Amino acid sequence: MALTIEITPELEHQIKQAAERAGLTPDTYVLQLLHQSLQQQAPKKAIEAQLPKEQADLIQIINQSFSDIEWQRYHSLIGKRDSETLTPEEHEDLVTLSDQLEEANAERIQAVADLAKLRCMSVNALMPELDLQPIVHACVETF
Repeated sequence: MALTIEITPELEHQIKQAAERAGLTPDTYVLQLLHQSLQQQAPKKAIEAQLPKEQADLIQIINQSFSDIEWQRYHSLIGKRDSETLTPEEHEDLVTLSDQLEEANAERIQAVADLAKLRCMSVNALMPELDLQPIVHACVETF
């Protein structure tokens, strides 16, 4: 099936850049994004429809994440950084992605806290209900 859509030149440029960074053609990149977006929305919409609007809005924020393509790019850049083969442009991309991730995670954490408050429960009690698990990062301990 062929589907034709009109997009702005700016959006076209962004798509081409993102596809190039992901190592994909623009067509493949857009198809993957659409497919992933549709898969993520269907089950969540059914659950969210049963919740009060305020809780559904918070759950929507909590469930927001990078796309698979963005995660692949992020991890690829982390690998290049760790192996010290990052170009200046890639470093800029990594900083941008890291900033976006940090901001999104801060919003998600706030939404979890707000939802816990609405449900009169602790964040620790709410996390298993939402199937959330903290990610433990390796750290260096100093004595």
